[in-house]
Amino acid sequence: MSGSETVFPVLSYGLQDEHIANGSAFFINNKGVFITAAHTFKNSQRQMLASLNGKVYTITEIWQEYLPNDDQSAPLYRDLFIGMVDSYVPNDILELGSDVDMKTGQSLEVSGWNTTDYSKPTAPVHANDLFESVISDYQEDDDEHVLQSTDNENDLNLNLVEQDKLTTIDDLHSYLHSDNDGNYTVSTNEMVKISKLIPDVLDAKFVRYNFRHINKYSEYPYEFLNGFTIKLDVPEPHGYSGGPLLLDNKVVGMLIGEEGAISVSYIKERLNEPAIKNIVENMSPQFALPETDERMWAYQVIKNVHSVLLSPGSSYTSQASNILYVLKKDIHLLLTPVPSLILEGFGGTEGNHYWKEKHKLVNLIVIDDDLIRAANLTDEEAEAVVVHELGHVLNMYEVKHVPNPLDSVCTQIPYDPNVAAKVNAENNLNKELYADNYAHQTGWKLSLLRSFEKYLTIGGAKNKEMFESRSEALENAFSKLPGVIRPLRQISDLN
Repeated sequence: MSGSETVFPVLSYGLQDEHIANGSAFFINNKGVFITAAHTFKNSQRQMLASLNGKVYTITEIWQEYLPNDDQSAPLYRDLFIGMVDSYVPNDILELGSDVDMKTGQSLEVSGWNTTDYSKPTAPVHANDLFESVISDYQEDDDEHVLQSTDNENDLNLNLVEQDKLTTIDDLHSYLHSDNDGNYTVSTNEMVKISKLIPDVLDAKFVRYNFRHINKYSEYPYEFLNGFTIKLDVPEPHGYSGGPLLLDNKVVGMLIGEEGAISVSYIKERLNEPAIKNIVENMSPQFALPETDERMWAYQVIKNVHSVLLSPGSSYTSQASNILYVLKKDIHLLLTPVPSLILEGFGGTEGNHYWKEKHKLVNLIVIDDDLIRAANLTDEEAEAVVVHELGHVLNMYEVKHVPNPLDSVCTQIPYDPNVAAKVNAENNLNKELYADNYAHQTGWKLSLLRSFEKYLTIGGAKNKEMFESRSEALENAFSKLPGVIRPLRQISDLN
């Protein structure tokens, strides 16, 4: 799915407070990574959504820092959210510019999305909600529903002409997640039209560097150093919070309040932190071949695993750029053959595979999606297969030396082929046990066990004794087996 909006609306709602909030966000790369104000989402318990091209998409959080206004303290204002729109590839992005050397009175533009009609609540607006106009925190009676459908049952509008009121969660579901049968569910793939939101540009003036507390009623005397003060041409520009401030079509800041903005310098500092940078650069898994209808299911399973494991500081995040996925049926299409790869199960790995297109060495993960389908594995069980193969890379067992005839020359110990066979068998089993244990560490233990059971029921299953041993060990796994990350050679070693 692709689109052209660089600035778009973001929405959030919670099952607890029955409150829907809206703000603006902007793309910073072509992987769907975006920046917005964290107060639109407030916490991870709220459902986070993006509206693009008239459809709704879920959001994956990469990193955020947020404190309620009453808890903010100098020198840094904490209200930044970095995320990715799921299953969406923007055609255009905004370039991050520089906020250095701006002059008092310099003209800026604020891009964002606003509602076509709304009425200000008569009660005072809490500072956290100055830029969340979709539904007010205040309600006087239950006579009107805020969310109403139009004559077209699939075109649901947000009616804000009446007094701002809360709504029931059922109304929110009908607004955000509707199918032709009138069933309302929260699902990643549900998309409905969002109306009453339009893009617009506001004029602003740069006043000075640093800014005071964005709550105008606050007596907090200190200034925040990670932004600057602005003057807008309209008061309380609902819906624009999180939108970019532009100078010469480049981002110099992000709007967070009526007179305050987070500077692009601060945003860049956060984006360049190693843990965050690693995630932003590896938001999508690397596939050896493009996605097609035939590969779509298996690729989605891999994407599901990728999105769960990709988190700041995780071993997967540190190695994501060195992992390449391919389906078994596509191995013959690789520019570098893999003749030594032997698959005994639903997948396999090859270390130090030469990815010719990128001129780099990677850990190749091979998934036999045809066999997975033949065994009727569920999505979760297929994910567990992928995680197990990743375990060979991220929790590798350091094999013991297998004795050979030449050893006797140095050790004066006679070579015993039975001892060599025993050590080799132990190595092979432990390599699998450590990979299985990675699935245990990451929450796929039960799904992996079910995949073992299904594998052993299909015709032609190999290494049944080993699978039975693995099942027994995994069922009794309560602690971590400490493996290592599989090392990659330097590309210069190939020259």
